[in-house]
Amino acid sequence: MVNASIEVRTLEVAVTSGELSLFRARRIVPVVTKANATQWIEKAKTLPQRELERAVAAVNSEAAKVERIRSVSEKQVQLRMTLSVEVADLFRRVQDLEAQRTKRPVSLEDTLKAVLSQHLEKNDPLKKAQRAKPIAKHLPNRMDPIRKVNARCQNPSNTRSFVATRTNARM
Repeated sequence: MVNASIEVRTLEVAVTSGELSLFRARRIVPVVTKANATQWIEKAKTLPQRELERAVAAVNSEAAKVERIRSVSEKQVQLRMTLSVEVADLFRRVQDLEAQRTKRPVSLEDTLKAVLSQHLEKNDPLKKAQRAKPIAKHLPNRMDPIRKVNARCQNPSNTRSFVATRTNARM
């Protein structure tokens, strides 16, 4: 804000004289220049907050994209981000599916937790390694890839009968 007020003296004067609140001045900083300062100051004075934010976003779409995670208590953080309409629709769809699965209303936090948990379960290398260890421990000796590399494996009876039926041979 200080840099903008140095560049645009009109904005600094409007804030120091009390004509424009610091809060509203911060909203227009991403788009205000020497050439358009009076127009934006007038909009900041007259428009409601949401309309002012929309007007700024229409001129500078990057100004609306503020992503942050901020602590609000010892066990909670606030996540703030801007989503495209497509991603928001996907998020709502997942929320509906999670509500159907759990048979109860699901909050945005519950939806995000479900999506992140499922993603980590599927893609996290540590989780994949944990899943692979128990399988290797319970393999029978005939299936153990280290001990019986060249060993001949017995085919299950249903496989043998399928092959025999297919080739019209008798077992």
